Amino acid sequence: MQFHKLRPLPEQKICRLAILPFTINAETSYLAMTVAHVFQAVLAANGDYEFIQEGDIIELFRQFKIIPGSRQPRIEEMQIIGNYLNVQYLITGHILKIGTEMSEDRRDYPVLAFKLSLIEAATGETVWTSYSRKKGDEKRVVLHFGLINSSTQLAGLMAQEIISQWTAEGFTAQCIE
Repeated sequence: MQFHKLRPLPEQKICRLAILPFTINAETSYLAMTVAHVFQAVLAANGDYEFIQEGDIIELFRQFKIIPGSRQPRIEEMQIIGNYLNVQYLITGHILKIGTEMSEDRRDYPVLAFKLSLIEAATGETVWTSYSRKKGDEKRVVLHFGLINSSTQLAGLMAQEIISQWTAEGFTAQCIE
């Protein structure tokens, strides 16, 4: 996993987030949506964040004439989305690879690569980026133990690693006083 801190988090409590539809260079945009849902579920399990409903985000995408999964909003559009939804941060993602690859044991295992960006909603500027690429047999301990056989399970593992890094850098929920 690679983590790039482009600038420090602003000194404010982190509470309201919007996870924008992830993009993918394929006709299977439902896979990008699945990875985004997994990321949100793992993030929700790690803190008391308040998430904007996906339907509200999709409605704003329609107003901007953005097909979910096709592209991310431009900086000005992100500022408008952030202001309209009253969120502090937007999280964007781009799926670089999703599928299967054959391993040394001649079995196919899921492979997933994606890049996430944490965007400050008020400015539309990227604060952090994270890149992760994994294959389902990377965590093999012995025989079949530690193997990951689904892209969804692999996405969950990768999301947990990224969120752990973000948490170590100070990205923690502070919704409840």
